[in-house]
Amino acid sequence: MRHAGDDGADYWLGLAHDVTEDRDREQRRYEAAYYDDLTGLPNRALAQARIEVVLERLKPAAPLVRDVHLDPTRRDLASRLVSLAGEHGLATAAVAVETEGEAEYLEGVGCAAAQGHRFGRPEII
Repeated sequence: MRHAGDDGADYWLGLAHDVTEDRDREQRRYEAAYYDDLTGLPNRALAQARIEVVLERLKPAAPLVRDVHLDPTRRDLASRLVSLAGEHGLATAAVAVETEGEAEYLEGVGCAAAQGHRFGRPEII
C-alpha cells in the first residue's frame, strides 16, 4: 500500500507471509496419506491414484479401438488394459467405437461402456 508522508516522500507498506511452513506441512500431509511410515514406500492409495491417472490417459480410443476385433495386437492391448482397470476397481469406457464387431469384442473383454458412431451420430444441441 502506498502512503504519501508529511515530508512529501512516498512510503510503502506491505505484508509478507513466509509459506515455507505451509509447504512443509502440506508435504507431511501428502507423505502421511500416500507413503508407509515404516518403509517409506508408496502405499496402495498412491498406487491407485497413479494408476487412475495412467488409465485416464490410456482409455481405449480410436487408434486402439479401430478394428480391435480383427487385429491380434490391438485385441491383446485392449484386453490387457480392461483387465488392468478391473484389477484396480476401475471401469473402462472405449471411445470411437464405430462397428458392431468392435463393440462386441470390447463388451466381451469386460469394457464397461462405449461411445461412438456405432451407437449414434453426434447431434447439434
